[in-house]
Amino acid sequence: MTTKYAYDDRGLLLSNTRSGSVSKEAYTTRYLVHN
Repeated sequence: MTTKYAYDDRGLLLSNTRSGSVSKEAYTTRYLVHN
């Protein structure tokens, strides 16, 4: 599943354009774990 947006550990929305593919994946994982 591809996520359009990524969130950091504090729940702040990050632009996927600013995040690299690896970082985006890590942030997405944290977001899914939070949910």
